[in-house]
Amino acid sequence: MFINIGLIILGIGTGILIYHFFLMNKHGGKSLSKQLAELKKDHQQYQYDVSEHFSQTTEMLETLNEQYAKVQLHIQSGAELLVKTEKISVDQIGDNSDDTDLLEIPIDYEATESVKPKDYV
Repeated sequence: MFINIGLIILGIGTGILIYHFFLMNKHGGKSLSKQLAELKKDHQQYQYDVSEHFSQTTEMLETLNEQYAKVQLHIQSGAELLVKTEKISVDQIGDNSDDTDLLEIPIDYEATESVKPKDYV
C-alpha cells in the first residue's frame, strides 16, 4: 500500500514536471521569437547606421578634396603673382673678388686658444 501511494506521488510529480517543462517551452518559445525579432531589428538598424556613416564620410572626403584643390590653386596663383622667377646669368653676377669682407670668419668662431670650462663646484 505504501508502494502504491509512493507510485501515485511519483506519477503526479512526474506529470507536474512534464507539464511545467512543456508550458515553459511554449512561453519560452514566444520570448525567443520576440528576442529574435528584436535582434533582427537591431541588426537592420546597425546596417543602416553603418551605411549612413560611410555615406557621410564619402561626402566629407569629397568636400575636403575640393577644398584642398582650392587651397592648392590659391597657393599656386599667389606664388606666380608674388615671387619673381627671373633667371640670373653668370654675366649678371660678375666678378666679386672685391667682396672679401663677405668671406671673413665671424669673431666668435675664429680659431683662438682653447678655453677650458670653469669649475663651478
